[in-house]
Amino acid sequence: MFEYNTQAIVLDKDTINEADANVILYTENLGKIELIAKGAKKITAKLNAHLEPLNLIEATIIAANNKHLTSVLTINNFYRIRKNYLLLENALKMLKLFNQAIVANEKDELIWQALNNYLNNLNSEKLSQMEGQKMLILMKLFNLEFLFNLTKALGMMPDFEEINRHFSQQTVFLIKLLESENPQNILEKFELSKLEKIDYNKIENEIKQKIII
Repeated sequence: MFEYNTQAIVLDKDTINEADANVILYTENLGKIELIAKGAKKITAKLNAHLEPLNLIEATIIAANNKHLTSVLTINNFYRIRKNYLLLENALKMLKLFNQAIVANEKDELIWQALNNYLNNLNSEKLSQMEGQKMLILMKLFNLEFLFNLTKALGMMPDFEEINRHFSQQTVFLIKLLESENPQNILEKFELSKLEKIDYNKIENEIKQKIII
């Protein structure tokens, strides 16, 4: 039997009987893991509130035949995301995609950093203070930056010289732009009317085809 202490992002949680929950985490030290939280669904359970999808937690995990959580503490619940329905819906959608894309349970520092940076960007005060199209565009740029970083970390991004053969012109344009500028700088440097013309959903779908097998 082994005991591990690690930070983790809660990706998903499902009830498996009256009291227990099946939890999927992406951890800093163990990669993606699926485990059982005993009694997590009981009204008085101490673990329950900490195991909501999107939470950054500090967890103690016991590994024998199966992995079990023995203690959990929330480090960050990304409250600015949670209080904005659009940001929350978007973040949960991207967590679902991340969960589908990550199959290996090995530690990967680049993937861990990409996920944390993405959630911190969505939770930023600057984004939460924006409204309308500016907020929507910056959110979508954060999505694309995350997808590009995830694709690179997974080793599925084509070489820079070959991306024209794999992606549409608009996707190539944003890949090159995000290589040199962060999303907030892009929003400040480009006219809003130009950024509104970009088909972000189409670009997201192109990248998804690279990482969802």
